[in-house]
Amino acid sequence: MKNQEERQYQQIKGEYIGRMASVEMALSLLLVEYLNVNSYYSEFSQWFIEAPLPFSYKVKLLKKMEKDNVLIKANFPNFWKDLDELQKFRNILAHSFGSIGNMMTARGKLLPAKDISLKAIESKLVRLKKLEDTVNMMYVSELEGTIPPFSADDYADWPDYA
Repeated sequence: MKNQEERQYQQIKGEYIGRMASVEMALSLLLVEYLNVNSYYSEFSQWFIEAPLPFSYKVKLLKKMEKDNVLIKANFPNFWKDLDELQKFRNILAHSFGSIGNMMTARGKLLPAKDISLKAIESKLVRLKKLEDTVNMMYVSELEGTIPPFSADDYADWPDYA
């Protein structure tokens, strides 16, 4: 049972880190679109996507550009707070080792078992999936010029569906 639980934990940990990388990529692409630098698109894409620009810098720039975004306010009111918290948790997961309930960071700090339990990581993964969906919707809405549908019923009213 313990080995199965440990495998599940490691699988969820990997999914969490991968999804956070997906969020960062979507934020990078979104920034390039927002800057609307058509004649320098490849240079800006390289700068935001390939260069080692820290996640926090991308978030800071995006936050200034997105302060009045209705999509964020309506569907994810704690977007900025959650983005920061989920990224910090990603860093803890990525830079720690050990087994469930007995994790340590690369700098030797013991992590409280309740903060890194299977239940805790599953809960944060649910929040991360919502955040990832929101970031992807922001990107699609920037490309399409409209907010994509939120439900199957909304598809009938979406211009690209007809």
